[in-house]
Amino acid sequence: MRISLLPLLVLALPLLEIAGFVVVGRQIGALATVGLVLASSIAGSLLLRHQGFGVMARVRAEMDAGRDPSSQLAHGAMIVLAAILLIIPGFITDILAILLLLPPVRELAWRMLKSRIVLA
Repeated sequence: MRISLLPLLVLALPLLEIAGFVVVGRQIGALATVGLVLASSIAGSLLLRHQGFGVMARVRAEMDAGRDPSSQLAHGAMIVLAAILLIIPGFITDILAILLLLPPVRELAWRMLKSRIVLA
């Protein structure tokens, strides 16, 4: 039987985020830490708003050209996930979001995940 570590990671994330706040707050100060958290949330909101429409346009263009839109759809979903992670307060989620915004990371994730996707 395979044991999933995902529930453990979900439970540990808030504790890690609190530790991140303490470390960053000690280095740059409480006000600057709050400012960074607010700035990342605003950036995530703007990214989510902007990319939502962009993803649909790219998928539509792929379909109009007769190509498979699954890659564009997956990249768009990862960008939306990155925006949501930016909105969530915390530095660890921000680091994950920034990684997901990098095209090589998204391409690697798509190559790893596409074999697991089953179309009904």
